[in-house]
Amino acid sequence: RKGGIDLLQQISAKDLRDVRLDVLIDHMQSRVRTTNAGYFRKYVRNPRVSNEMLTPYKTFFGKVISKEDVEAYVAEPMKMVAWVAKNIQVNKECNLGAPPVSPEGVWKARLADAHSRDIFFVSMARSMGVPARIDEVTGKVQLITDDGAIDVNFEAAGQVPAQRGRLAATYTPIQSLDNPKYYSHFTISKVTPQGSLQLLSYDEGDADMGGGVTWSSLLKEGTSLDAGDYILVTGTRLASGGVLAQMTSLNVKAGGRTETKLVMRENKDEVQVIGNFNSESLFTTLEGGNKQSLLQACGRGYFVVGILGVNQEPTNHALRDISALKADLEKWGRKLVLLFPNQEQAGKYRAADFPGLPNTVIYGIDTEDIAQQIVKNMKLKRKDTLPIFIIADTFNRVVFVSQGYTIGLGEQLMKTVKGL
Repeated sequence: RKGGIDLLQQISAKDLRDVRLDVLIDHMQSRVRTTNAGYFRKYVRNPRVSNEMLTPYKTFFGKVISKEDVEAYVAEPMKMVAWVAKNIQVNKECNLGAPPVSPEGVWKARLADAHSRDIFFVSMARSMGVPARIDEVTGKVQLITDDGAIDVNFEAAGQVPAQRGRLAATYTPIQSLDNPKYYSHFTISKVTPQGSLQLLSYDEGDADMGGGVTWSSLLKEGTSLDAGDYILVTGTRLASGGVLAQMTSLNVKAGGRTETKLVMRENKDEVQVIGNFNSESLFTTLEGGNKQSLLQACGRGYFVVGILGVNQEPTNHALRDISALKADLEKWGRKLVLLFPNQEQAGKYRAADFPGLPNTVIYGIDTEDIAQQIVKNMKLKRKDTLPIFIIADTFNRVVFVSQGYTIGLGEQLMKTVKGL
């Protein structure tokens, strides 16, 4: 039972949904052990090596590899490296564009693409209790020892630990971006000996559960990298589809620490994407009382969402500002969805007090916590301060946000609209 719980804790949320029962049983019941419990959980019992389909390979290897060979490989893992280099033929034209060949398939065919060969080696090692991995960041095959990771090179005569240093970066926050995300806002690539760039692949997180690598988790305190040259790329998305990019060349020295700045460029003259918002969020229409998504109500393209504080001066001021630009907003033609926090607030609102609002306004009640989503996604510090206004689109991009009392809100909205 303990082994089963331990195994489930090692695999990803996606694997928990997709993996077959026989695979879990195979890896849970494996009797191989290592002296290091942490290594055993991550690099022996864990069935996942890379992007392969999970299979019950531990039982398979237990049947096809002799006891004598297992003892020899466990005592000297480099003998296993040599065996794979000699017996598994790598063909670059093999398996083009297809998923990796299973470890069992590689054993039987003795032929594979390089990536499937690497997965095969790690799987075979783990089946014998030898901790091994494919580094998810660099893609290198490694044996894990008490002295650290040893890179495996199937073409080299010997294996040596990689020389490593540290890379750290400071960051000065820009609007609505206090902690840039890897892939979304920045990437790091290693310059290979051939002069090409190899992207470092970090965790993207789970689409349903969030997570993923950020500046603070990766670079704020520094991260360990192989010594060598790197390119740090940052990018700020613009509403026009363009990107304000910056590239920084870096050198990480063995045993040293490289400090740099992570810079997110800004252009005050162009509309920038400053956050995200789910355009399929639901609200309850004031007229009819039906639940409807913003996408359904507004159609494809840009729209405005406002969360109102009824009979509060900041909200009254904002609505008067918007009324003053009635003609411009109607010419723009996009919907303005004005939401009340609850039914009680909606009952206190008097539309007659704001006769100049554009005819593109849709009234509704925020029954599905749209306000809280905006506060969270846009990193607003005052969660109860109203009104809140955003301009967003159906690609879930936010290009404008305002909270509380704002002088000239209508003009700010139109300035953003004209920049789209």
